[in-house]
Amino acid sequence: MTKREKELQLLRNQIRRLENRRETAIRDLVTATTKLPGLRKQEARLTTALLRRLPRPSISEEEVRKAEAAVQAAAPEVTQTATSKDDGLDIPEWMLRNRQLQTLPDPKTKEKKAERKAIEAEMRQAELTGKRRKMPLSGKDALAAIRKNG
Repeated sequence: MTKREKELQLLRNQIRRLENRRETAIRDLVTATTKLPGLRKQEARLTTALLRRLPRPSISEEEVRKAEAAVQAAAPEVTQTATSKDDGLDIPEWMLRNRQLQTLPDPKTKEKKAERKAIEAEMRQAELTGKRRKMPLSGKDALAAIRKNG
């Protein structure tokens, strides 16, 4: 083997090693790109789970007393506004559904049942006589239907 042949073989081996390393790096990059979002979501879930288990900071007795005093001071104001008769929040007449439903006739009355039976009988008769059939879309039958109806 000559010196140039040996150099050529060494270069080819080096190229092959570098290409293999590049392919491995690309494979690792693709794997990392696909796994990272899922791992980040899992981390967030575990973090929130751990934060829920941590004990909450205790409140001092002085802070509790201050909060109770503030609630008691605000309580009379709330009861005064709640007992006032006219708060200006009347519901418009057109939004009162219950009143509209009360004005509708009762669907279970004898007149309504008779009306429904008459409509059903009319539909049954139309079905039997062929009045509910669709008009043909093309051909001699379509022309005959147009002449008959029009």
